[in-house]
Amino acid sequence: MEQRDLTRSHQAAKLWNATWAVVGIAAFAAPQVALFVTTPPSPIMEDPGWFLNGGRNVATIGVVIGVVATLLAVRRRWRIEETATFGLGVLIAMAVTLFTIGPGTIFPIVIAVGAVVVGLVIAMGTAVGYAIQRAAIRTQPQ
Repeated sequence: MEQRDLTRSHQAAKLWNATWAVVGIAAFAAPQVALFVTTPPSPIMEDPGWFLNGGRNVATIGVVIGVVATLLAVRRRWRIEETATFGLGVLIAMAVTLFTIGPGTIFPIVIAVGAVVVGLVIAMGTAVGYAIQRAAIRTQPQ
């Protein structure tokens, strides 16, 4: 009986982690779609809505991903594995989007630069969320 409970608990943990990957995919895809729809065409640039094709685009994606990373880390039961899974979801969405619009010849560099950008944003968001969590714990009456 106890083994069955552990198996269910392990399966629930896996499902919960998979949920954070889906959240990562959505955190990248939603603002990226909005950028593709709202960014005007450019005669000198293909796919001007791609998040690495402009400072405003980088800021838009960065804010959304940073806020989600902060909200993830502020939770009391936060674990670093959840943030890593969230980041993996973001990277999957980024790569799928890039290959959908056409990767071009420098796609490995684009993926590396994009990974660094979103990785830094996720790290900063996680640090802010964790700091908020720790401050909230310290201010609670004992």
